[in-house]
This record gives sequence, C-alpha cells and structure tokens, in this order.
Amino acid sequence: MDDLMVAQQLLKDDAKFVTIYMREAHPTDEWAVYGNLKVKQTTSLAERTKLAVDFFAGKGVTGELLIDGMDDEACVAYAAWPDRLMVLKPDGTLAFIGGPGPFDYSFDAVLQWMGKQTGRDYISEVKASRKDAPPAPLVENMKRVKATDLSKEGYCLFYMPQCPFCVHVLDQLTALGLQGMLPLVDVKGDPSQKDQLKQRGGLTQVPALGLPDGGILYESMEINAFLRKNVITA
Repeated sequence: MDDLMVAQQLLKDDAKFVTIYMREAHPTDEWAVYGNLKVKQTTSLAERTKLAVDFFAGKGVTGELLIDGMDDEACVAYAAWPDRLMVLKPDGTLAFIGGPGPFDYSFDAVLQWMGKQTGRDYISEVKASRKDAPPAPLVENMKRVKATDLSKEGYCLFYMPQCPFCVHVLDQLTALGLQGMLPLVDVKGDPSQKDQLKQRGGLTQVPALGLPDGGILYESMEINAFLRKNVITA
C-alpha cells in the first residue's frame, strides 16, 4: 500500500487512480497467510464492498474504488488475480499491462512506462524521497561464499512457511542444491526472531537474508539474485 500511495502522489497531475477490489487472495477459510488480515472469503457483494471500503479507509488510500462482482468478471477479464497493475488510455483502451502478482507486480514498471509518456524520471524522484532510508546492500558488492560456508560465515534466512515470497526463495535454494546449508529462521515459530529482524534491518518483512556484517537483504528477487551470483555451489 505504501508503493500505491507513493505512486499516487507522483502521478497526481498525470493519471487518475482506480482500484478494482476482487476476491480475497488469502482468506482465513482458504489459503491463509500469517500476517495478513484475518478475514473470510466474502459470499455476497455487500460483504465484499464493506470489506473493501473499510480496508481502504483504514489505510488512508485515496482514489476511486470499484468492486468486482461475485462472478469475478473483472478479475477473469484482466487475468488480475491476485493483483495486477494496468494503465488505460482516456478512451478506455489498455496502454500498459504489468505482470501478475505477487512476483511480477511492480510499481517501478508502471513509473518507468509513465516516465516515457511524460518525460519525467519518476524512479529518481522516488529514490530522492527515500534518501534518508538506510541503503539496501548491493548484490554486486557482496563477496562470494562457498555453499558449505554459509552457516559458518553468519548467513541465515528469516522466513515464514506460508509466505509465497518466502516459498519463492526456498524454491531457489532447492534449484541450487542449497537445502540444509543456509540456516532458516522461522519468525512465525519463534516470534522473538521478528524483533531481531527489525533491529537488524528496520523491517519485519520476510523473506530477509541475514548477512555476516549484521545487515539484512530484503526482497525475494534480490535474495535470489544474491544466491545465484554469490554462492559457490561447485
């Protein structure tokens, strides 16, 4: 939601924001994910509308809010489940279609495309607005490490078993043959580890790769990029 509000502020003079609320991706009675809102899958349009309105009001999100019908027509038509970003021209035709979430859901892609249309460098503006935030470690600046030395060097992975982004990293570990070599820290099984994660990196977000210097590398794609580039598996 933070990315949405940043984009709204940047594009307030160039675009109108419309959110279509669809069926819940992770309700408690279907595919529940730890840390998400505890809500059941809605069974009526009235329930879906109330849930959407209450959620957006609680987050302080602005812009027009539309509710997909119980037949999920918009979701199916735009292949938008669980989430997707799109840009429409004034005549209603699609001009930009982002990748499906969660792994290809990217406001940066929208900002880059919009920048080509308006001549503004939105990405640089976003970076400038976050100049006081601690810089993320750069994968290319990290030293290479043998797979068998990951634990000895002080690496670990903070994760939650049901988190789809964490599963994305676990799948990468399997693909690289690193199962059992990178210590796993389940922040759901041991909530005290969530406090440690926040102390080290400033966020409780998972997955997060614990680094030897005490720092943290966030984002599943960044972690996977590190594993592919910096871990010596042969």
